[in-house]
Amino acid sequence: MKITRTFEEEYYENGQMKSREIYKNCNLVKHDIKEEFHDNGKLYIRRSYIKGTDILDGFEEIYRENGKLALQAEYKNGKRESRIKRWWDNNLPQYEMEFKNDKLDGNITLWYKNGQLEYTETWKNGKLNGTRISYREDGTRASKATFVNNRVNGYRIEYSKDGSTILSKQHFTKGYPTELTH
Repeated sequence: MKITRTFEEEYYENGQMKSREIYKNCNLVKHDIKEEFHDNGKLYIRRSYIKGTDILDGFEEIYRENGKLALQAEYKNGKRESRIKRWWDNNLPQYEMEFKNDKLDGNITLWYKNGQLEYTETWKNGKLNGTRISYREDGTRASKATFVNNRVNGYRIEYSKDGSTILSKQHFTKGYPTELTH
């Protein structure tokens, strides 16, 4: 079997590569790879497409000008699939989100730029379903609530600045408050 690769390249005026598309001329290969570069020559975006199309399938990677990875995602037939990860410019995680069939489905975690947890929550089929716990930038717990189909259902609790004392506790049914406890 003969496998050949074809490259299509574009360059900046300064001579650095601007973009490159890699085509594999083989019926067994189902992906084309497209790359774009920062004007300093470092990789900017690297994506995998269904062969001969502009439909994302496989990986997507986005890099900062310094060459550090900023975002990593996976696609299946043009839809987000699996976990998407993004990093702050200081290389600490910014968020992780889980997708199934292009909808949020699974855990979402966000962090502040200082590395402290901002919040965690659970989604199912594109809707917030589960517990959301949020934190302040110093790492103390700020609030906790349970959601069903994007609506607060159960208690929403707000905590003191140090996270040790409950300031308010309010009960909700299908997004509507039913009682308030101080």
